[in-house]
Amino acid sequence: MEGLITYFTGKHSDTRRQHLPDASAVLCLQGKLWQAYTDTNKAIESYAESLKLNPFMWDAFLGLCDLGDSFFGGSAQRSC
Repeated sequence: MEGLITYFTGKHSDTRRQHLPDASAVLCLQGKLWQAYTDTNKAIESYAESLKLNPFMWDAFLGLCDLGDSFFGGSAQRSC
């Protein structure tokens, strides 16, 4: 997995544009897959790593909200 994260962390510029998703998007998708497999701990890890790389990844935040109190420590209803 670390190799994928390193591969997808390239930046866009005026002269170079990647047609691949960045690491944050890949980790968010991985979180969705783990959530679909009902593996809450791995889903939380993937969403949290996604948000570390891109704090504006709204899908990752919503995924954590869907998981509820297991991540936010009881405050999920107030913050989500």
